[in-house]
Amino acid sequence: MQFIPARLDKEEIEYLKKNLAEKERCYDKDKQMLWRVINEKHYHSDLDSGAVVHETRSSLEYAVALMFTNAPDNIRRGRDIIKTVLPMQEKDPDQPFCGVWPYYPEDPLAGRQAPVDYNWADFMAIPLIDVIINFSDHIDNNLKEQIKDALILAAHSIKKRNVQGDYTNICIMGTYVCYIVGDLYDLPEISDYARKKLSYFYNYTKDNKGFTEYNSPTYTVVARNISFKPHETKTIKVKVLDGKANAENKYPLEVRFDAGNDGFAVHWKDLFDTY
Repeated sequence: MQFIPARLDKEEIEYLKKNLAEKERCYDKDKQMLWRVINEKHYHSDLDSGAVVHETRSSLEYAVALMFTNAPDNIRRGRDIIKTVLPMQEKDPDQPFCGVWPYYPEDPLAGRQAPVDYNWADFMAIPLIDVIINFSDHIDNNLKEQIKDALILAAHSIKKRNVQGDYTNICIMGTYVCYIVGDLYDLPEISDYARKKLSYFYNYTKDNKGFTEYNSPTYTVVARNISFKPHETKTIKVKVLDGKANAENKYPLEVRFDAGNDGFAVHWKDLFDTY
């Protein structure tokens, strides 16, 4: 698969800078992360309402947005954030949550009472993929290797968890992460898993006449327009026939991952047509 780095035009960059200016007040220069005050206790956290925390996911997404401005100071800050957040991923293979990040460094995964949110392997991998595809020329080889290691751990976590098709949002997102990571780093096991999962999800969705989470309040939009950060359109073709993936099948399922102003949209070609 060929990846072409995305670049914003001047108008898009100016719009992005206005958005980033609003986030400036939430940037902690000492911690090199975005911070906020928790307004309610979360199921996946031991921390109480009112705690001041630094967010892993929003910080990484902020780093990617900074890099898209192509301003040297912003690129430098983006790198600093990435270097800060990467080590927070669990890397111990003996831990069941290896490959996952915590929501906040103030609430580490090990030893706490609240259950781990394994979705953070998926959500954190998305901006890291953006960095590798779009901004490799702005990071050194050492950081590239660190990102590679993090993405591979995340992909293995996703594969091990193997979310089923009824969890629309994460099933699609995890498939995307594994597909791209497997291709980027020549990992046949991960690539094979992603291709089979894509065919499985297609057939599952077709059998159910639509996305099973489509009408849920949380994922109505996400299921149709996954909020990934933008890079160039990619087309993935997976052969399917009679509900089964097979190398001999001659009918392709074509899936386009398209960048757009509203994020990253997944388009299923002829999803409900009968071959």
